Amino acid sequence: MKIFVIHGDNEVRARLRLKELLIEAQKKGLSIQIITSKEELFGGKLSSSGLFGENIILIENPASFSKKDLGIVLKSKKAIGNIIFFHRGYLAKGFLDIVPDEAEIEEFKLPKTIYKFLDSFYPGNSRNALFLLHSLSKNDPEGLVLHLLARQLRDLYLIKENPKSLSYPEWRILKLAHVSEKFTKEKLANLIKELAKIDIAIKTSKEDLISSLDLLIVTELE
Repeated sequence: MKIFVIHGDNEVRARLRLKELLIEAQKKGLSIQIITSKEELFGGKLSSSGLFGENIILIENPASFSKKDLGIVLKSKKAIGNIIFFHRGYLAKGFLDIVPDEAEIEEFKLPKTIYKFLDSFYPGNSRNALFLLHSLSKNDPEGLVLHLLARQLRDLYLIKENPKSLSYPEWRILKLAHVSEKFTKEKLANLIKELAKIDIAIKTSKEDLISSLDLLIVTELE
């Protein structure tokens, strides 16, 4: 039986890797059970999910479970089959420490250029934002850039509106709070709306994402 751990801040590529594993399992005729809560973890779902351990147990967001509960699952891996732990973001060392040595741990990192671009995206900094946008667009999927920028603006808006709704580490909350000071709530709401229009436009026409973001930066961040 195998154990896979997929985590990291590059959620797009992590999801693609997860999809590969699940498709491979389906081709082999394995059943797939998705576990998202403690009730599902110990509610009989595991033991009834397949015969002779011929199955895949997908545990999403394992950081939401206690180490004790996950330890019980790992000890019973021979009975329940293959396990995939999928986590959006990085798993803490405490979790990785309880994973057996034979587990396949795959970490998907975002390039530093993306973070530099996101940090540069604020009013009065259009020239730097444009430079970084074109630098990262050479190597990274454009859809990933749009996804991360939309998430960044959403988080900045929530920091102003309801910071308790964000379950991020304290260091990230503080960083978002600092960046949010460069925007008004109205400006963030407008940018989010414009990004949504761009997303629809590139999905329904031949409009180019980078050109659209260029225009957005020039008109909104000058």
